[in-house]
Amino acid sequence: MLGEERQELLDEPFLLGCALIPDHFGEVLGNLTWGGRNGGQDGGMTGFATLIMVNIDCAEPPVLAEFYSEMLGWEVTHTQAEYAMVSDGKTSIGFGQIGSYEKPTWPEGPVPKQFHLDFYVDDLADAEERAVKLGATRAEFQPAPERYLVLVDPAGHPFCACLRS
Repeated sequence: MLGEERQELLDEPFLLGCALIPDHFGEVLGNLTWGGRNGGQDGGMTGFATLIMVNIDCAEPPVLAEFYSEMLGWEVTHTQAEYAMVSDGKTSIGFGQIGSYEKPTWPEGPVPKQFHLDFYVDDLADAEERAVKLGATRAEFQPAPERYLVLVDPAGHPFCACLRS
């Protein structure tokens, strides 16, 4: 488990302009910094690529596009039965139809979780209520409900609503 000093850092996640990323058991996996990896301020590694889009497999792309559009306030920029996309003008999320798509059975079961998205929110209860109205469900397993909630989108993908402060 965490040492006393590391636990204090975890309890105060925004020290020195960064947020520590804990796993579900409290171990620190890494940190987020403002402005990207190390903010480019320490002369450290800089990338040669920019993330423009993430594509997610599902059975009904327009359903997921509408869900994430409402949740994020992003525009649906493309929609058809086999593919849909939302964007904020800088980054996009695409949704591709897979005929044999099966919902993940997270946290256990025969269909493993392929990924999950984390979103900052200001109020966990409000975020849960609003996401559920859009078609999300609350996962039974909640590792740290005082810090984040695990919700499941209409296609069965788990995602986390993480308390911003």
